[in-house]
Amino acid sequence: MRTYIKIEPSIRSQIVRRFGITKKSIWEALCGLVHSEQSEQVRQFALANGGKVVCEAYMPACTTVKTSTGLAQKFANGVVVLLDLQDSTARIMRGDQELNHYENVDINAWANILWMAQELDCIPGEPCYKEDSESASIS
Repeated sequence: MRTYIKIEPSIRSQIVRRFGITKKSIWEALCGLVHSEQSEQVRQFALANGGKVVCEAYMPACTTVKTSTGLAQKFANGVVVLLDLQDSTARIMRGDQELNHYENVDINAWANILWMAQELDCIPGEPCYKEDSESASIS
């Protein structure tokens, strides 16, 4: 199950101006992937300005292997999500490169991390996050 706050593009623009953060940071805040004071303020602002909490079923298209500390989930795009159940962290990897790292990962954040990993599209020399893509959580 993916849970996130859905907002209109005009609210996203207001958040960018008000908080001075990127679309990726907004997405991470609205999906509950980051647990900082600023992320909480972004969530509160989004909800106060018409944002709606959305829960949707999600089944990742990946291979899952149990590791000594958690799970490794590999996607067709070469991205691997390493979930450590002992310290509640998740890392998104491509080869030896860590693309993202998350702490205090709960079940909802995990589903959003898997969704993001599946959507990554890396082109050599380009960022690995679809900065210009419209995802349901920030549109």
